[in-house]
Amino acid sequence: MRKNTKRELFLFAASDINAIEKHFEKMARKGWMLDKIGEYIVRYKKIEPQELKFSVDLFPKLSVFDYPDKDEVVEYRNLCIDAGWNFITASNKIQVFYSDRKDNLLPIQTDDRIKQTILNKSILFEIIIFAICLPIFILSLGKLSSVDYRIFNSNISMAIAMIGPIFIVPLVVYIFSDIIWILKAKVAVKREEPLPQASYKQLRVRKSLLFYPALILSLSIIIGLILDLLNRNVIGLLSILPTTIGLTVGYLFKKNKNKKKRSKEKNIGLFAFAIITVLIIVNIVMPKLYNINESEELQKGYKGLMFSDFNLPSPSYTNFYREESIVLSKNSTYYETFRGNDGYHVRTNYIRTVNDRLAKYIFDGMIKEGVSKYNRIITPADSEYGYFDEAFFINYDNDIDNKGTVILLKDKEVFYIDSSLNLSDKDNVKIIINKLNNQ
Repeated sequence: MRKNTKRELFLFAASDINAIEKHFEKMARKGWMLDKIGEYIVRYKKIEPQELKFSVDLFPKLSVFDYPDKDEVVEYRNLCIDAGWNFITASNKIQVFYSDRKDNLLPIQTDDRIKQTILNKSILFEIIIFAICLPIFILSLGKLSSVDYRIFNSNISMAIAMIGPIFIVPLVVYIFSDIIWILKAKVAVKREEPLPQASYKQLRVRKSLLFYPALILSLSIIIGLILDLLNRNVIGLLSILPTTIGLTVGYLFKKNKNKKKRSKEKNIGLFAFAIITVLIIVNIVMPKLYNINESEELQKGYKGLMFSDFNLPSPSYTNFYREESIVLSKNSTYYETFRGNDGYHVRTNYIRTVNDRLAKYIFDGMIKEGVSKYNRIITPADSEYGYFDEAFFINYDNDIDNKGTVILLKDKEVFYIDSSLNLSDKDNVKIIINKLNNQ
């Protein structure tokens, strides 16, 4: 049975309108007539092959907050219809018309100078959006090139950090190709030549550069989210929750705006109300989700130091927190404190990785962070903690004698211990080694 409809990927840029026109004409010759343009998909319906002339135009006064069939747009379409063109469909500012090629109608937009001005505004907006996104992905590349061990705390954070950088090249290509088009168009108008045109083949290559990385990233985030939730790690979910809710609200708002005729001002007010409501809900929900990973007691299978190990009074406050991924089988922080006159505290960050190499990577990352970010002094602790593969005290330069923080590496395990106690004291060292070795 022959299909009566056909769909294809449609990622439109303002500078692509000439290539899009040629493509629609080619599809009509093959027996596929444009039917509808969605956000990312264009739909065709089966027809008898025809020689048609298409015109893809942009209506510059139509903003994201406007009803798509507002009076000004309808008047514009009617003017084109009166000139002999047939209106097919619209998407955002895109307005698509067609005519029989033998009718030999005048183009809808005959002044290239006006057309250049309209296209430039749309292209500049695109450049701004891509220029804003580019630093985000460059920063994710920085996380990979530097020793940022926190990317392993959740599967989602690993997916974003490792796959995000592949967007850098497509974004740079888009930005520079748009700038080049603007410069060429300016020269063409001065010389009274046709505006620069790209082939549909070039358009397909360009849209593939952005679409497939986005698809890979989306699938990776979904897989990472599932793995995180199965492991009861909500940190990954919290990291993408605001963006996900924002995109969902934007999609629902656009869908509602396109169905109900309202003024631009009312739509802006409705959108602002929706955003404020979402922010309130997120601020209420996120702390509750964050608490899912917390408890008061040190959980079975995890390692952490307690006041009782050092014969100290019972703590007035305890907290256990965990966040793990497929490469961190254990990643927890256990904290005890006594808030009396003789205040004590001890905090143990325990990490168990899938192999020794990753453990060393995280260990080095913690040391580097202590030195470069917090301006702390690193001194060897091998003489005290010879049981471990590597050991360092971490102190501020104005408190070098107070050995209250130590970082330890043993095979696949990393320990970061921070305490008000002297961790270089022989008795304390013996307690720590025995506890972490036998726990």
